[in-house]
Amino acid sequence: MEENREIDIDLRKIVYMLRTKIVFILLVTIFGGVAAGAFTHFFIDPTYTATVKFYVQNSADTVSTSASITPTELDAAEKLVNFCIYVIKTDTVLDKVAEDAQIASEEKLSKMITATAIEDTMAFQVTVKSKDATLSAKIANSIAKIAPEEIVRIVKGGGVSVIDYAKKPSKPSSPNIKKNILIGALAGFVLSFAAFFIYEVFDTTITETKDLERVFDIPVLGTIPRLESIESTSGSSDDQSASLIDLPEPTAKPSNTVLENIQSMKGGAKK
Repeated sequence: MEENREIDIDLRKIVYMLRTKIVFILLVTIFGGVAAGAFTHFFIDPTYTATVKFYVQNSADTVSTSASITPTELDAAEKLVNFCIYVIKTDTVLDKVAEDAQIASEEKLSKMITATAIEDTMAFQVTVKSKDATLSAKIANSIAKIAPEEIVRIVKGGGVSVIDYAKKPSKPSSPNIKKNILIGALAGFVLSFAAFFIYEVFDTTITETKDLERVFDIPVLGTIPRLESIESTSGSSDDQSASLIDLPEPTAKPSNTVLENIQSMKGGAKK
């Protein structure tokens, strides 16, 4: 029969472990946050995001009339939004945008562009990410200038209007250094705590009487104190030990009765 070894987790022991190891856990936590922040600052290039927003009309005369939009037109416009997003990613549009923004390759430009539809609306937005804030805004506005004409030319109906043109971003959108520092500190805390926790759970060393009571389930009747040896570390102690060794052995002092007997014996001998 195989014996299954059960691991008894004492919460008090874990709490005690945290109290004794809190300094090391805090140091590892701080180190994790500092390491994550340093790595983010020195090794990750900042990325700047510029966004342009579009509005899609299902028919060409929707813009010029004040008639309300019917649910059928709204549904058709939402389907048209997905097609507009597809057209923006085509080589025809990307070539013209690359030429207008003076980008060397449309393949590189395609990786910088992300187009998403805004749910339950007739709008979509195009986001451009690059390592240059000015370039991101320039590409996004080139898309705003070229895409509506190309979409109308291909669809042969409807229209696309620009809601918001792109602005030059004032700060990078990524990486978020504060977020990364927090993640690094949290990772350091979790790893250090897990390491000490596993060590305490599997450590079978008896360090105090409570360990004996917990492991063997027997009462402890008494303990033997630790005796520490005293080592002589200075010359004065050597002199003291030498003086103690050189002392003459104590002699027993005779009692008064013995002295009187000896004197009486001496007097009898003289007679």
